[in-house]
Amino acid sequence: MPIDRQKDGELRFEMLKLRFGHLFTPEQLDEIKESAEQVAATAEQLRKVKLGNDDGPGDIFQPYRGAD
Repeated sequence: MPIDRQKDGELRFEMLKLRFGHLFTPEQLDEIKESAEQVAATAEQLRKVKLGNDDGPGDIFQPYRGAD
């Protein structure tokens, strides 16, 4: 089922606004809305990439254990 990018961005923003909106100015909320829309656009592009069962992660996580 395709996901509507605009609706995805709006929903992400509304979730953040409901939970943390009291912490931000209207100008900051505008910036957050733009960021949420960018995240939705990036997510749409990522969903277009077809992965096979043998595709592994792009990066291997190695925790930092301090200086050697």
